[in-house]
Amino acid sequence: MLRHDKLKDHKLRIPNFIIGGTSKAATTSLFNNLIEHPEVCGSSVRETFFFIGRYTDNPEHDLLTYSSYFSRCQPNTKIIMESTPGYLEHGRKTAKRIESLLQAPKLLFILRDPVDRLFSYFNFMKSSLLEIPSTLNFDQYIKLCLQYSEGEYDQNSSCLRKMDLRALMAGRYSFYLKEYMEVIDPSRIKVGFYEDFKEDNFRFMQDICNFLEIDSKFYNNFDFKRSNVTYSARFKSLHRFVWFFWNAFFIKHLSHRRKIKEPLVALYKKINSNQKGYGLMDQQTREWLQDFYRESKEDLKILLGHDVNIPWNW
Repeated sequence: MLRHDKLKDHKLRIPNFIIGGTSKAATTSLFNNLIEHPEVCGSSVRETFFFIGRYTDNPEHDLLTYSSYFSRCQPNTKIIMESTPGYLEHGRKTAKRIESLLQAPKLLFILRDPVDRLFSYFNFMKSSLLEIPSTLNFDQYIKLCLQYSEGEYDQNSSCLRKMDLRALMAGRYSFYLKEYMEVIDPSRIKVGFYEDFKEDNFRFMQDICNFLEIDSKFYNNFDFKRSNVTYSARFKSLHRFVWFFWNAFFIKHLSHRRKIKEPLVALYKKINSNQKGYGLMDQQTREWLQDFYRESKEDLKILLGHDVNIPWNW
């Protein structure tokens, strides 16, 4: 078995910081901001999905496989990180895997108003990534997610992926966070809010730098930019081709080269972006979802402490 104290002999690199959730909560923007910092090195692929996709429970194999995502990082790098938003919703199982394989890493979970997050996720997967059929509306999607969570929907006969059907329940953050905190020392877990990040990028990054114990002055004159903004494609077939090519090549080779990547993305969106953003949610649907998530929000207040301000006004 490969022991952690032999990592240097094998020239392996493993992360000491993981952004674990949640989806559509600015985790991509945060990752892109952090990899610019001289004390930080990110994984070659931002979302490795390792602990929910490639983990085998064989420590030697897993360390060798996982470390391959960080081979570009120098041995004296203070923070080595990855970002897989899906880790949060897998709760205790993923927390145990992280704790058993890594050496006391720090974890960050950015939470977003679960109602807005679900609507954003639906529109992003439908319009930008084309993973949700264009014929499916939001209310129909919620109904399918409910049926799936209650065991009344056969995902194998569906055009939706399991992760899409889990998105409704994934917004009950308190349940999953509690499981993480029962496995991992809460002092190594930080919870932030998308709304705070959106309101003040600089202040949010200062807070993260303090958590990671890296120099926050790097961001004094930093050019903050949004990533993964939802838009609809003008030419669907072209978008599918470009998305396949991007996943197969560009994510690995250009994810850390901001000066090359950003002009390419801007050019592509200029060519094939039909409409930025998406419409409004039906008010009745919004109120139903708020009621659906209300208990979880109250539990989150207790879990984080009443002195923590949860910026969701409902």
